[in-house]
Amino acid sequence: MSDDFPPMIGKYKVLGIIAKGGMGVVYKAIHPSLKRYVVIKKMTARGHAGDAGRFKKEAQLLLDLL
Repeated sequence: MSDDFPPMIGKYKVLGIIAKGGMGVVYKAIHPSLKRYVVIKKMTARGHAGDAGRFKKEAQLLLDLL
């Protein structure tokens, strides 16, 4: 796994890569004002109409766990 990752995604400071998969990359980051760890999944797959819907459904399922 490559150690190359963006230093920032939006306002979040990226600390590293957790995983890579067919649909995207999962990053460990930190929220700037709350000083809490967050997980950011960036979708990288292109050209598949169903992927965006699956990505959104997965995000909603994870939010429901909170």
